[in-house]
Amino acid sequence: MEISVRKATTGDDDSVCVLFRQVHELHVKERPDLYKENSNPVTEETFNCLQEDSKQHLYVATKMYDEVWI
Repeated sequence: MEISVRKATTGDDDSVCVLFRQVHELHVKERPDLYKENSNPVTEETFNCLQEDSKQHLYVATKMYDEVWI
């Protein structure tokens, strides 16, 4: 099983946004005093801004044909 890590690209936005949504839902569940429900916490526009920001680093790990996000 070979895993490769690479920088996220524009084509990864759908999958990465799903992960962001899942993490946000966990935050809402565990800390409703700090987080409000939001069905789309990271938009495609926000994802693209994160990619362009030199202080942000988004990577994806892929295993064969499956995607594993980190």
